Amino acid sequence: MGATDSGHYVGMKNNAEQLRGAGEDHQECFSFSRLGSFEKCPKAYEYRYILEAEPDFETTIEAYMGTCVHEVLERAYRQPGATWRQFSAWYEQAWAAGGPEKARIVRRGTQADEYRRTGSDCLKAYHRTFYGQDDGETLGLEQEFFITLSNGERYRGFIDRIARMPNGVVRLIDYKSGKRVPNPATDMQLRSYALFALREHRQDAVEICYYDLRAARAKLATVHADDLPEIEAITVGNINRVKDATRFPAKPSILCGWCGYNQQCDDSYWEA
Repeated sequence: MGATDSGHYVGMKNNAEQLRGAGEDHQECFSFSRLGSFEKCPKAYEYRYILEAEPDFETTIEAYMGTCVHEVLERAYRQPGATWRQFSAWYEQAWAAGGPEKARIVRRGTQADEYRRTGSDCLKAYHRTFYGQDDGETLGLEQEFFITLSNGERYRGFIDRIARMPNGVVRLIDYKSGKRVPNPATDMQLRSYALFALREHRQDAVEICYYDLRAARAKLATVHADDLPEIEAITVGNINRVKDATRFPAKPSILCGWCGYNQQCDDSYWEA
C-alpha cells in the first residue's frame, strides 16, 4: 500500500472484503457517482445503469488526464520521498501507457498534449506545495469501502487517500484535477464517505479535504459524528428518488458532449 514521505505507513485491511457478505457481489449497489449521474441527466443514467448500453467512447481526455494524475499520486505515497523527476517520469509513463488517442476530446481546437501538460502542471504544483510538507500518516490509498445504509441499501466508495494527521484526526482526501472544485462543507461526496470513516475509526470527527490541483490549494471541512444522521438521510433520500423513478427524461445541455451516450440519445445537444 502506501506511505507518507517520512516512510511511515500503517496498513488498513480492505473493507470491501470485510463488509461483503456471501452472495452480496450481485446485489445492487449505489455510489456517489451513480447518484450524481441521475441528477445530471436521468436519460444518461437509464442508458448506463438500466439498459446497460455500450457507451460511444471509453473516456474523455479530461477523465484520462485525471486518471494519470491519480496514478502518480497513489504511487508517490507508496514510494515515499519521491522527487519531482520521479513524479514527472511516472506521469509520462502513465500517459503513454493508457493510450490517450482513445480518449474523446470534446473542446474543439484543443489537442491531447495540452491536457498532458495541464496534468503535469498539477503534479508539479502538488509536489512543490504539499508533498514535501505532508506530515500525515497514510492509512489507506484508493480505499474501497461498502456500507449498508439504514434502508438496507449498499453504498460504495473509493477514497483517494486516508491519513492520520499529527493531531490524531483522520483526514479523507480526494484529488481534483478539474476546473471546478466543490466546497467540502456542502458537497456530498466526501461527506457521505464520512459515514464509513467515522464508523471505521470510531472518532468524534473526521476532516475531509479536496485538493484543488490546478490552484494548488487544499479545501478543508470537518464532519462530526452528530452530522451523520443528516448525511445518511440525504444519501438514502437520493437513493430512494432514483429507485422510485419511472421516467428518465434527458437534460440536454453543453455537457452532452462529455456523455458517452450522446450519439445514441435523440435529445442530445451535442453534434459531432
